[in-house]
Amino acid sequence: MMKTVIPVLSLAALAACGGGGGGGSAPTPGSFLDPGSTQSFALSTISIAGDTASTNSDAANGALISLAGLNGQFNGARDRIDFENDGGTADILTDTTTQVALFNAKPKNAEPFMGVIGVPTAMAALPTGNVTYDGASSARFVIIDGNTGATFDVTGDVLATADFDGATLDLTFDNFAGTSVIGVAAPVAVSDVGVLEIDDATLALGAFSGGTADFIRGADFATDMSLSTIVTVSGGVFGPTGEELAGVVIVQDSTADLLFSGGFTAN
Repeated sequence: MMKTVIPVLSLAALAACGGGGGGGSAPTPGSFLDPGSTQSFALSTISIAGDTASTNSDAANGALISLAGLNGQFNGARDRIDFENDGGTADILTDTTTQVALFNAKPKNAEPFMGVIGVPTAMAALPTGNVTYDGASSARFVIIDGNTGATFDVTGDVLATADFDGATLDLTFDNFAGTSVIGVAAPVAVSDVGVLEIDDATLALGAFSGGTADFIRGADFATDMSLSTIVTVSGGVFGPTGEELAGVVIVQDSTADLLFSGGFTAN
């Protein structure tokens, strides 16, 4: 039977893409990731907890923030959030985006979780027409193949095609690379996992959700996705002019016993 526990990304996968805080592009002045910033930011966070995604908003006064109900404070370098009453942390995983970033939270008194955090675009500044966003190695996924018992910790590229007038969004994740492990065996390097597509997500008021999933497996993956999937997609448009896009994705396939869980940023 399909398990519904969603693991966070492994430290190995995060390290491959500059995890553990920092490792990406330098924040631009005025970014909430800028260590020298003292202004307030209206931040939005989207977290994966269990098999669902939740969205929270905060008026952060330059440092304080809440993730999935845990209050915390940015450290001086702005590459980590320290939870005040829990003692745990959340690493900020920067890539090429400066207005939104992935985070990997490791509270001491709750299950680990991941998500995205950033400055959402004001309604009046949202783009119009068709806009393409992409990110190289900026998607991080854990994929569980229940048929083989294999767990994949991978990063990949993302291509997002947004139709702001037609209110739809398509996502393509490919070039997955990382490791696969079965039980206590040593991890095996993988580079041909497959292509995950999310089609016809609803895009409205700067946020997107829903859609249908398809997976074209590669040589390093053993199981085909069935037509019976539950797709949870939650994300939004970030930055002063909507120049960045980010979100989380959960695809559960109880028939094929597959589970995809991850997050991404793109610009």
